[in-house]
Amino acid sequence: MINIVWIKIFHVIFMVSWFAGLFYIGRLFVYHKQAIERKNTEGDAIANQLGVMERKLYKIIMWPGMIGTIIFGLWYAHSINALLQGWVHNKLTGALVLVGYQLMCGKMIQQLASRQLNWSDIKLKFFNEIPAILLVYLVVLVYTRANQPALLSAVIITALVSIGIFMANRKRKKQ
Repeated sequence: MINIVWIKIFHVIFMVSWFAGLFYIGRLFVYHKQAIERKNTEGDAIANQLGVMERKLYKIIMWPGMIGTIIFGLWYAHSINALLQGWVHNKLTGALVLVGYQLMCGKMIQQLASRQLNWSDIKLKFFNEIPAILLVYLVVLVYTRANQPALLSAVIITALVSIGIFMANRKRKKQ
């Protein structure tokens, strides 16, 4: 029988891998959209390369990371008899939101490849921050095992991220 500590270790390793992909793919979408908007051969070449990077990241990093995170997370929660605790239900809900986010990323990869994604840069930048906000929420939730501090932390980080994006966008427009 595997030691519970190893189950937790593998859960965290897969979770870190998954989040690395979730954090990076949104940024690739912003760059891809900007390359498409160049409407020249250099922009086309960059867009094609970004498309390759997006597909590899999605298939080779994000999918195994997601599957491993879910398997080892459920195994760990079962091992510590936590599946009936409210904080675990909220953690699972957060994980399901991330699964939906990832599936949406897959659709966006296809839309970018066919140049059909109609999102603005700022909308893509906000979309890119969803995993960071959920990460803060989930980490606070796991360590406090309480819903209110986790929700409050997610609200605060959302506000800070929004302010940061607006300030960066303003600065970029002034230049």
